[in-house]
Amino acid sequence: MAGFRIALQPEWHRKIRDMFKTPSLLSAFAVFTSLPLSAITEADLAPEALAGKTLTFTIATGAAPFATTGSWTGAFGAAPGNSFKMTNVSGNTVNNTGTWSYNSTFAGMYEYTLKPFIAGQPDGYLTLWISEGAGRYEVYLDGLFGNSQTGGFTIGSAPKSPEIRVQQPVGSDLSDNSGRKGFGTTKIGGKGNTRTFTITNTGTAKLTGLKITKTGANQGDFKVGEPGAASLAPGASTTFRVTFKALGEGPRKATIRIASNDADENPFDIKLGGEGAK
Repeated sequence: MAGFRIALQPEWHRKIRDMFKTPSLLSAFAVFTSLPLSAITEADLAPEALAGKTLTFTIATGAAPFATTGSWTGAFGAAPGNSFKMTNVSGNTVNNTGTWSYNSTFAGMYEYTLKPFIAGQPDGYLTLWISEGAGRYEVYLDGLFGNSQTGGFTIGSAPKSPEIRVQQPVGSDLSDNSGRKGFGTTKIGGKGNTRTFTITNTGTAKLTGLKITKTGANQGDFKVGEPGAASLAPGASTTFRVTFKALGEGPRKATIRIASNDADENPFDIKLGGEGAK
């Protein structure tokens, strides 16, 4: 299916659309995410309407390197540049920019060509259409999304949302509940080792409710300080310190949990490890 120009086969596309309305056939396809959308008309999908507009897409299915669920934002720049900037892609920290051009329309569906976001990549195809009063899309971006993605969209500004980012040391991103942050070896009852963690809000809305708790068999070995701020404006940062003082010999493990209003990383878990020695 890679590189398939769906708008050139309208009868097939209409059949696909009808299949999505048939419950018995939904199991063969990704089920669309239902969104609280305002009414979208065909006029909203025309090229003269999209220029300068922002579309927020909800992903129903997809392929690596992007998550199979989540959202991304596409900004359609106006002529003469017709830039297409894609941001906030799940699993991707790099913004991708290409160009868009109007391709064709049929049965209320509008297809746009998306020039490569990565050098040497084939063109992609974005098909927007109306489905029972709500916006739907299919996108084929070879090599970038795999084969295709489906979902719903809203027209307007991208919704504002907070996004937590944790680093230790500064410049080294940590992943939620991934790997283990080592504190080395300390003598039982000794001074211990301390690490400073940085929390940054990389989102577009205030990050609130920052609170850190501990869990795990050896949580008493790790002293966790409170973050310097309980909320962060977009772009702001705060820090907190963790000190490992071994209370016993051998491997010592615990987990700290950072609570916040981040939509998909609440809590943000960080595994800790250290070694106790006599």
